This record gives sequence, C-alpha cells and structure tokens, in this order.
Amino acid sequence: MSDLLRTHLVFKEQEKKLLKVLNKYCQITGFDTTLEAASKWAQEGGGEAPDLILINSTVYFSSMDKQKSAKTKEFLRMLLVIKEQRRKSQIVLLLPEQKIAERELIVNLLKMQLYNFWFLDSFDEEDIREFIMTRRTLTEVEKYLEEKERELQYFLIKNSTLLRKTGEKIFKPYHIKSNILTFWSENNTALNCGMATLTALTLAEYGFQVALVETVNPVPSLAGCLSVNHPYFNTSHALSMYIQGNKDFIKKCLNNTDGYLNSPYNTGDYEHLEYLPPSLYFLPDCKREDNSAESEMEEHWSAFIMELSRFIIFEKGFHFLIFISSGRNYFNQVVLNEVTYAKFITVDMLPSSVLYGLSERKKDEGRTQIIGTINLKSINKEIKGLAEEPFLYPPVTFENDFLNFVYTQDYRKITRETQDFINILIEKIGVKLPDLKDVEKKGLVEKIAEYKSKLFK
Repeated sequence: MSDLLRTHLVFKEQEKKLLKVLNKYCQITGFDTTLEAASKWAQEGGGEAPDLILINSTVYFSSMDKQKSAKTKEFLRMLLVIKEQRRKSQIVLLLPEQKIAERELIVNLLKMQLYNFWFLDSFDEEDIREFIMTRRTLTEVEKYLEEKERELQYFLIKNSTLLRKTGEKIFKPYHIKSNILTFWSENNTALNCGMATLTALTLAEYGFQVALVETVNPVPSLAGCLSVNHPYFNTSHALSMYIQGNKDFIKKCLNNTDGYLNSPYNTGDYEHLEYLPPSLYFLPDCKREDNSAESEMEEHWSAFIMELSRFIIFEKGFHFLIFISSGRNYFNQVVLNEVTYAKFITVDMLPSSVLYGLSERKKDEGRTQIIGTINLKSINKEIKGLAEEPFLYPPVTFENDFLNFVYTQDYRKITRETQDFINILIEKIGVKLPDLKDVEKKGLVEKIAEYKSKLFK
C-alpha cells in the first residue's frame, strides 16, 4: 500500500463505483463531492498533503446556474486555492470534451502551470491508469492540445468565434516583450528589492520560469529577504570561481527550492522554501573573505554576466531573468547598459532625482519605468507641465507588506493593493495576468475580520 499514490478525490457520489478501479493505483486518503468542499479542505484541512488530487470537473460544471464566463472564473479561483494551499500535491483535472472550445479556461490553466488536464466525457480503466500516471511538461501539453483539437474539431467549429488565427497557438496567449529586467535604485533598498522579489514570485506563481539574480552589492539583501544564505550559491563566489577558470560553476549556483534543500553544504533551515514556486530560481550575493579582489571582479564582470545571461535565457530557456541592482557602481552600470531590456528605476522625490528619472526614461523610451517613492500632487503637476507621463507609485501598503513577507515568509499576506501594483509592473513588460489572485489572497487584517464575522454570526 505504501507504493500507491496517496490520492484525494473530487468526484460525484455516483462515481464512487470507480473506487474499485482507482484502488489498484491509489490509496484514497480523502473524498469530496463538490469543488467548493475541496477548496475548503485545501485551506482548512490538516494532515500531510496527498501525492495527487484527482478532480472530475463535472462536480462543478454540471450545474449551470451562472453565466459561462463567471462560472469559469469561479472554477479557476477555487483551483488556484487548492494549488496554492497544497503545493506538494499534483493536480489531475478531468474536463468535459466541449471545454476544448473555451479558450479562457485553457489559457488560465496553463498560466497556473496545471498541465495534467484531460478532455473526456467517459473513461475506462486504461484511461484512469494513464491520467493518474502521466505528468506533462509544457511541451507535452502543447502536443496533447494539438491532438485533441484535431479529434474534437466539431466543438471548435460549433464555437467558431473562439477559433484562433492561423499560426496562433492556444497555449501561448501572451506575448513576452522582454525577458531581461533590472530593478535599480541608488538608495531605496527595501522598495527596490521588494518590487523585484514580488515580481519574480508572481511570475513564477503563474508558471513562468524566473531567475532572480542579485548583482555584486556592497550590502547584499536578497539572501536575507528570502532567508537563503549559502556559502557557495552566491554571485560574488560564482564570479570568483569564474575568474579562477571554473567557468562551469555558473551553472551550479542558480537554484530553486530543491537545489537548496538537497545541497550537502546547507548552513540553515530552508523548510520555508517549500512554499515558493518551483519555477523560481535565485542567486543572491554574499560577502566572503576569499572572494577575488574588487578590481579583478570588475575586470571580468562583463564577460561573466554575459555568460550567466546566455546560460539562463538561451541554454536553460528561462522566461525571465530579473536583476536586483542597488547603488551606483560598475557592476550595476554594466547590467543596466549592456544586458537589460526593461528597467525599473526607483527615485526619491527630490528635484534632482525627479529630473534624473525623467532623463533616464527619455534615453530608453518605452523600456524604462520610473518608480517614485511618494505620490505628491505638486510634483505630478510639475511633471505634467513638462508634457511627461507621471511616475509609477507603489501603494502605502507596499513597504510594510514586503517587510512582513521578509520576516514571516508568508506570501499570502501580501495585500491586494500591493499585488495590484506588482501586476501593473508585469503588464509593463507585456504580460497580462488573469485576474484571479486578488480574490483569494487576503491581508492579515482582512483574514482576522472575516474570522471575527464568522464567530459572531
């Protein structure tokens, strides 16, 4: 029994007859007859997460008491809750064949990195074994969609308004304009690091593969923000190894949660990393006594950062490489001028900084976003008088939200206002995210208020 997959089922009552077949491959550890109940279990249920959550979507879509678009959005929201609350569990989703024509549904499943879905109106034991044992990659789900579209063409013809244009692929609904980003500020470390980190986290939550890299920094901050201090996995050490001739070390120093948890050189407790998206990789900076001299680092930095970028984007195929750069130094200058496509520059609201921001934005029109620290009407009026667009301004909640994340490592406590701002930054690079997260993600104050309202009902 221990070799069987521990599975939580979300099936209708009449489908319990399938338990006999499922028991050949699964150890049934839980059973819900509605998606609403499964969502509640994911949030509130205790115990160890199962290996598999098998959902037959007819438990939700068989009742059509709402408009199709509202029904689909609610379905996706509950799936997102299950995915975020039970990160270690694989989700297998069975969908009615007619759902092949619902572009919104498929697009958002792929953005949520839920690749193990199947279009079928009935299934037998052989089908059950296949969808329980199969784990798809994005390339494999692309192939599956192409095959099912040929097979279920009549649904697409019936819904001709949903047919895609020639050459457009249903599994790539967004266009990524840029994939190397830099967040830079001269002195606003918390804002700068917060925007870079939360942007990387959000993109990774939606299934993008993201590398978050901190440049050589006088006061490194990323390791402390994510609690990922490591003696070898850091930028300065990787650069020092590169200088010594070990060019392959670059390929070992960029890691996600698994890389840290399985490293034989662990120096701390990394259990909190299990809650980070698996597609988020990071490389913080760190100061070591045996690092190369700064002059040597500067001499080799340009070649090193080009090689690191090439490896991440072209060899490993990451969707995004995000640099955290703080302060005025040679290392950041190289990244900003030689590598970066889209820049997010944070300035304080002193006249000299405002003018600097305007001049930087003019240099790379359309590719540089200026973040102001305080939204002041008088300054906005001055900027407008110069026929310039206003700066972007984080909400007043931003810094407090990010610091709460740093000290609690709980991404779910980020408030809606902060998440809305991060989504705006992401839209600036050409990615439109589905409006799902804001519904389920609540701040601590909101959670307490909801809890109290339940108590006093």
